[in-house]
Amino acid sequence: MKLKIMIILSLFLLTGCFNRHENKETLGARPDISYSFFYEVSQTSIMIDVDNYSSSRYLPEKGEFKLYAVLENNDKEIRRIELDPTTQSVYHINNLLPNTDYSLIFYHLDTKKSIEWPTHTINFKTDTIISTKIEAIKQDQFTFSWNDVSKEELLNEQSIKAYLYKNDTLIDELDLVENNNHFKNLEPNKHYKLTIERSLIKDAKMDTSNPTQSYVLKEEIIRTLPRPITVTNLSATYEEDNHVALLIDLNNPSDLELSSFVINGELYYEFDYMHGVDKQIRLKIKPSSLGRDGIAKLEYINVDFDDQILTIPITEHNQIDVSEFQVTSVSLEEERKLESGYYNLGDELIINFNVLHQNNQTVESIVFGDKTYTTEDFLTYTDSELSIKVNTGQEPGLQNLVFKEYQIANNHQTKTIEVGGHKEIYFFAGNISQINYINNFSDFMNLDVDGINVLTSNIDLSLNHVKILPIENFSGYLEGNGYKISGNRLSNELNVSDRSYHGLFTINDGLINNIILTDSSVKVTNSGTGDTIVGSLVGQNRGIIYNSSVNGEIEGTDVTGGLVGRNNGTIVNSHADIIVRGGNGLENQSASTGGLVGSNYGTIDNSSSSGLVTSNGVNIDNSTGGLIGYNYAAVIYSHSTSEVKVTKSDDENKNIGSVGGLVGKSQGKIKNSYATGDVYNGMNTGGLVGFSYSYYGSIENSYATGNVSSASYAGGLVGNNATKIKNCYATGTVTSGITYKSYTGRYAGGLVGYNQAGGSVSFSYSTGNINIGFVENYNIIIGGLVGFNNKSIVFNSLATGDVYGGNAEHSGSVLGSNKGVLFNTFYSENQIIRIGIDDSKINPSAPYKRSKSVNSIDLHDANWFKTQLGFEELVWNLDNVDHSLPSLKN
Repeated sequence: MKLKIMIILSLFLLTGCFNRHENKETLGARPDISYSFFYEVSQTSIMIDVDNYSSSRYLPEKGEFKLYAVLENNDKEIRRIELDPTTQSVYHINNLLPNTDYSLIFYHLDTKKSIEWPTHTINFKTDTIISTKIEAIKQDQFTFSWNDVSKEELLNEQSIKAYLYKNDTLIDELDLVENNNHFKNLEPNKHYKLTIERSLIKDAKMDTSNPTQSYVLKEEIIRTLPRPITVTNLSATYEEDNHVALLIDLNNPSDLELSSFVINGELYYEFDYMHGVDKQIRLKIKPSSLGRDGIAKLEYINVDFDDQILTIPITEHNQIDVSEFQVTSVSLEEERKLESGYYNLGDELIINFNVLHQNNQTVESIVFGDKTYTTEDFLTYTDSELSIKVNTGQEPGLQNLVFKEYQIANNHQTKTIEVGGHKEIYFFAGNISQINYINNFSDFMNLDVDGINVLTSNIDLSLNHVKILPIENFSGYLEGNGYKISGNRLSNELNVSDRSYHGLFTINDGLINNIILTDSSVKVTNSGTGDTIVGSLVGQNRGIIYNSSVNGEIEGTDVTGGLVGRNNGTIVNSHADIIVRGGNGLENQSASTGGLVGSNYGTIDNSSSSGLVTSNGVNIDNSTGGLIGYNYAAVIYSHSTSEVKVTKSDDENKNIGSVGGLVGKSQGKIKNSYATGDVYNGMNTGGLVGFSYSYYGSIENSYATGNVSSASYAGGLVGNNATKIKNCYATGTVTSGITYKSYTGRYAGGLVGYNQAGGSVSFSYSTGNINIGFVENYNIIIGGLVGFNNKSIVFNSLATGDVYGGNAEHSGSVLGSNKGVLFNTFYSENQIIRIGIDDSKINPSAPYKRSKSVNSIDLHDANWFKTQLGFEELVWNLDNVDHSLPSLKN
């Protein structure tokens, strides 16, 4: 309400008049001294404009008379300012409450006589905050609402109108008397400007020079929806690489830029298409992702639309039966290590495979290791199984046989099927007659680094009072038989520029089995620029570590892991219960610190960690995780209960990297894994993963229950995400209130803090509360499920936690802010969305308008999760016997 009202204040000075050109002592007649004031009122402030004085007016001598303005609310003085028109004409009083009555009283003070008296009073009311909400946008119209302003106020003195502009030309206008309003008869796929203005109707208080004063309260750019994309035909062909190619014929009249496709709940970014109004899209899908019925259903097409993603549901010509392309599957019956870890040279082993036949197909051959086995080599072959005989060979060493591909045939054609993932078995072949039995310290220090070594008793490395030299380049077999190796002591302070490996074994290329390392103490630090890679058992693992464990403590600087520093091989059924301290404190050198492994380039399977993991982090690329610092490859069926902390730098301008309950930073695959420890202080911080990125990475069938506290990107599961998240949940409280000056944004979500391009969230939920402190000069965005969904996708998911927003700019029940795809998402009807110190200030933008509420009865109904969210019984426990939300079948 920017009113410009001119008030003439007449001050009759009993002491006479001071003439500017006369001596101060000279008194004349009592003239009328006039001041002209204008004022403007907005939602949170009032501006006072003191007009210049005409030359015919007399002014009091500066300092002898003073003029004050006093602001009152409910007869209580809340602000007082001195008005000195000789030096300043415009004054502002800010930080007022919207829609509130105030009085502005002008006082004149005679400083000589200490007499103060009021000269004029202005009663005014600050504007109501006008917030528009676009309820529905269509091709030819849109609907919008705005928060209430009383009709009595409108009828008494004001009117509010909405104006619609196209190319800066006014095309329509509406009187906003009702809350819901429509602009119709618009063109598809066009930009319009919506302007809401308030006008004060002329009355006696008005400045006659401006009889109807209007001003803009709100402006918003609206783009009408384009003409819809339709599918005219859907067909499929088989590809030689065991994929089905879907051919989608489209009619795209607005020539929209295609972003991705959702087929059977899976998001597909990679496709080929031709530009033009009519397009044929070709994209490849695996038959195994189609389910047992073999139906490919095109559910949604996502397009780039005004720097956001627009989701278009497809309801016609949207599914096709491709069961004819499904192929017989063959899988290893027993993966990883065979029952016995070592075999004699020349032994013959039986390898079993499971077979699931499709479409009258038969298995013609199998490629296993370096050999192709045909039907003549099959020992057995039935409707459900197949077996072959493998010879261990005559070369001693670790045997790692990978199941690569198989060939199937029917009456029409023969197909070669590549085996996805790393399907393998491994064992050690050697001369059993030359086994090296280890019974004491001396035997251990002289083990055969290329042969078979078997412990026959516990070994205490601390009793001999000699410095233990690490075992270099082990490529043999070490069988622990459950015996303990205790008292490992390793301490080095280095200043080197080269890469070096440190542990009881520096490098392992062999097979270490059933080793229990206890009371281990390792400290290897490096003040130089080289990578120092440290693990209690192994510095770098390029072989196999199976069913082994460690307890104690370890400290490193560059790459530090409780069991292994760097893993390029395979770790299975192993555990670390250890205190880990990592990080080098250097700004120009990153560090990776993990409870089990510092950095992983191989496979970690069915392994775990516990204890405290801390890192001294000042580099943005630092990675700290309860299980793994940095994951480049695969983590399956693993977990961590470790508490994870990053030591904050004293310099608030320094970065502190990524921190996760399981993995600090990941660009690989994580599946069937979980973390329960609390996580603190990272820039990217998640209950499971701090920062997950890479189009080829994924997080599936995993969860986190620990609380999360972050400096910038905070999520109950993932802090910062650019990969696929599917069938996951998080229950911990998320807090993002640590002040670091170098961070310009703050994003927090119950599941994901920031979901960026390439990221997706599906078939997932979060229950933890989100609490954000008050931080000045930050862009704060928080959501019950995802803080900021930026050019990414969220669907078939749920949020139930409360959202406490501090001074958040955007907050919502499911998303805080969205520039991506959102569909079929839900929030609990009991969810609370609050911002500000006063809990009664409910955020008017929440809950997020495109999500739906769900009641507490449905939240404990297994059928609701199956029918509404598409949760699969093969993945989720949906019986709800304890009236809780679904848990994962790990």
